[in-house]
Amino acid sequence: KPTRGRVVDNDAARDLPVNIISDGVVTRSVRDTAGFLAYAESWFKNRNLPAIGHVQGPSGRQLRIGLVLDSINGHPTDPETRLTVEQTARYLEKLGHIIEPMDVPVASSFPDDFALYWGMLAFGVKARGKKLYHPDFDKSRVDGLTNGLDKMFRRQFWRLPAVIWRLKRSWHDYQRHMNDYDAVLTPVLGHTTPPLGHLNPGVPFDTLFERLTRYVSFTPLANATGAPAIALPMGESSQHLPISVQFMGRHGDERTLLEIAYALEANHPWPTLSQAARSNQA
Repeated sequence: KPTRGRVVDNDAARDLPVNIISDGVVTRSVRDTAGFLAYAESWFKNRNLPAIGHVQGPSGRQLRIGLVLDSINGHPTDPETRLTVEQTARYLEKLGHIIEPMDVPVASSFPDDFALYWGMLAFGVKARGKKLYHPDFDKSRVDGLTNGLDKMFRRQFWRLPAVIWRLKRSWHDYQRHMNDYDAVLTPVLGHTTPPLGHLNPGVPFDTLFERLTRYVSFTPLANATGAPAIALPMGESSQHLPISVQFMGRHGDERTLLEIAYALEANHPWPTLSQAARSNQA
């Protein structure tokens, strides 16, 4: 995920009071992600951000990397995911980097603020669906999650001005925390891949929302703060499904994240699709 402002915003992002959308790519190799960013930069270059260039391998620099294992929302990371993050931290130490536990680099109000902002987006979908999507949009047919978020927002809409102010300030909160670090290592998700139906929009809203906040509990940090981030498949669950870790960097420093990713890919390569298929057949 590039830094906010690194690539040209899509139409939806331009209308948001806090832009939590960032267009990137899902690739099979670090080389492909680096190539995408290099080409995107040749198309559009934000003069307020350091240039990335075409990153082609690790740098060899010693980095100071913060370690966050549990989410700010109070839900502990599950054992398999935690083990994968801890193993990745040990890999990095063997490569010569300094790993230090750190606090989550945003204010404690962040989970509630992000939830209300999410609710505002659902409210906007129902209120402006005909304009945003299609003249035939029917708000009575949206799923249970959208309806639940919309109702949650309507109950608390009066909080929105302060929420937007704090979410905008999260950029500065994050930047201040990162003064002493080159990157932060976290899980991507709070637990391993759940079974099909666990996040079905037909699940009662309160249950579904609690499940979502347990599961998607780290990536919103990068979305709201505008920080660059990269997810790498560094482990495998007992069900033979990938477990990924996330690295977040300083604003404008995608280069360091790519260099970390190259080093881990070279020293601890992740399974290919064919290897995963053979593992599932075993």
